[in-house]
Amino acid sequence: MGQHFAAITDYDKALQLKPDIAEVYSNRGVVKAALGQHRAAITDFDKAIHLEPNFADAYSNRGITKALLNRISEAKQDLRTALRLAEQAGNQQLKTAIEQILEQLQ
Repeated sequence: MGQHFAAITDYDKALQLKPDIAEVYSNRGVVKAALGQHRAAITDFDKAIHLEPNFADAYSNRGITKALLNRISEAKQDLRTALRLAEQAGNQQLKTAIEQILEQLQ
């Protein structure tokens, strides 16, 4: 758990230096979600998506986090968007993972 907090601190420092990197927000969101800070994680995913609207991983991670909050309809919407973006990017691995998650949410 200490590594998670250290990672958040590192991501915070990176964002102070360069606040427009979508991947850093998304990665920080993943760590926050792992710590159970779901709402804060969603805020980070929102920022990542704002900076990079075609960021399939951020949509996927936000969808998973919303599912953990039992916001299933919203989760499915994000995951469908992530699926479409993954298909467009030719990211078969992400596409398969998202399809499995969507199947579990049915």
